[in-house]
Amino acid sequence: MPYPKKADKIEPGIWKTVDGRVMVDFKPGGRTGKRFTKLVRTQGEARELKRRIASRYERGDALVTQHDNRTLSQLSDDWFRYHGHTLASGKKRLGILHNMCRAMGDPQAKQCKAVMFLDYRQVRIEAGITANHMNHELAYLKAVFNVLSNIDNWKHDKPFDKIKKLKLVKKQLRFLSTEEQDSLLSAASESENPDLHTVIETCLSTGCRFGEINGLEAEHVRPGIIDIIDSKNGRNRSVPIGPKLEQRIREGRPKSGKLFRNCFNSFDTALAKASITLPRGQNTHVLRHTFASHYMMNGGPFLELNKILGHETVQMTLTYAHLAPQHLVSAIKYNPLDFRNSEKK
Repeated sequence: MPYPKKADKIEPGIWKTVDGRVMVDFKPGGRTGKRFTKLVRTQGEARELKRRIASRYERGDALVTQHDNRTLSQLSDDWFRYHGHTLASGKKRLGILHNMCRAMGDPQAKQCKAVMFLDYRQVRIEAGITANHMNHELAYLKAVFNVLSNIDNWKHDKPFDKIKKLKLVKKQLRFLSTEEQDSLLSAASESENPDLHTVIETCLSTGCRFGEINGLEAEHVRPGIIDIIDSKNGRNRSVPIGPKLEQRIREGRPKSGKLFRNCFNSFDTALAKASITLPRGQNTHVLRHTFASHYMMNGGPFLELNKILGHETVQMTLTYAHLAPQHLVSAIKYNPLDFRNSEKK
């Protein structure tokens, strides 16, 4: 429905209309900015509305009106401005969001439809991207609309809310046998990268992620302890190490700053030399799985493993519970037939 014609100008940005109402009509960002127009009943309401909109503009807020023409990438930028910058992975996530926006044609956010993401997801899945990765991308996209909606910076529909995550097929985690560990360490000792052997040894001894150890700084190695700062889940944790490993970590390395060279490419070379084949997506993470698996098979306390690995929930550590020897023994001891027979004795 078109706005009524203006009759008299009350003050800059506020007009009286021919039907007796009051219109707020101004550009808070100046002549090149977006235009804000709204009808109200009284001059008092008009002045308050104009003041509020001008104030929000000065704070950097986007004008949330029916004329909100922000693109999906602009909405992502606003998400980063108000929330994403507080996340450890905020910049990385913003980059992923921008890539998604480009792939979907960067439409106006209010024109987005669920089918846009579904088409995009199908192309990505066919290109070999995992279901787990696509679930993360969907969650990132939903978060943009949820965050801005919660702070009244988005007044339209949340177009991707009803899309369900893809069901994940749980794969058996691969871990290295004792022989494979020896082969890998032997290949690492022959590597051109003099730090690779120590990085692998430390991962196998502590259960730390490869990147956590490869990025370790001298200041984070204390007597008998490694401090992991700003881990994947944003938490700090301390992991115990033996005196011999501590000596090998420190020996011949800087007294401050980063201890090791980049070892990721060297690790791939060592894997190939040791003739070790891993499932897609595990790669360096196999060292962490190896530590946890052998820890449980050797009878290590379950709750201690949870603390060592730095898992946010016990459910994450339960992945390894079935490897505990007491788990296997209890299956024999407490199955219904054997348990009943033991009671009769």
